[in-house]
Amino acid sequence: MIRLVLLRPRMPENLGAVARVMRNFGLDDWAIAALGTHDFAAARRVAVHAEDLLDRPRLVGTLDEAVADCVWVVGTSSRRVRGKRRLSP
Repeated sequence: MIRLVLLRPRMPENLGAVARVMRNFGLDDWAIAALGTHDFAAARRVAVHAEDLLDRPRLVGTLDEAVADCVWVVGTSSRRVRGKRRLSP
């Protein structure tokens, strides 16, 4: 089982894009930690054939809450983090 977690998303279009990718890969478990936007109308325009996923993300306040029941967690970021090794896809 795979859960996608978004941390502090600000762009509603990103929510729609994630929902669409999830649908394409057959995923349906996702959480949003510290939601930064409530413009789900804009997200629906991007979530082609995955609008229903926008109705059921787990909304939580922190990343810890989003992954509390997960066994293995992998995080990605486009930002450089000092002391952390960068990996290519």
